[in-house]
Amino acid sequence: MGGKRLQLLKEAVPKATRVAILLNPTGTSAALQLREAELAARRLGVKLHPVEAQRAEDLETTFQTATVARGHAFLWTGAAAKQRDSPS
Repeated sequence: MGGKRLQLLKEAVPKATRVAILLNPTGTSAALQLREAELAARRLGVKLHPVEAQRAEDLETTFQTATVARGHAFLWTGAAAKQRDSPS
């Protein structure tokens, strides 16, 4: 899924060469999403910048990190939001 999302993003923003990808490191699918996105990134000539957020409170710092990485686009894997309803 991460690879397909990156492919669609690249089609929408063809000049994007640096993409920040949001992951929840505690999510069960985070590693798979990142691995798929990395494979697609190599194929598409994109440099990925993984950024992590476990809670909504982490998002401001996460976006700042993505901005410092000078990404052309931001890819949300969806796995980050699924964890928000899980008990802590």
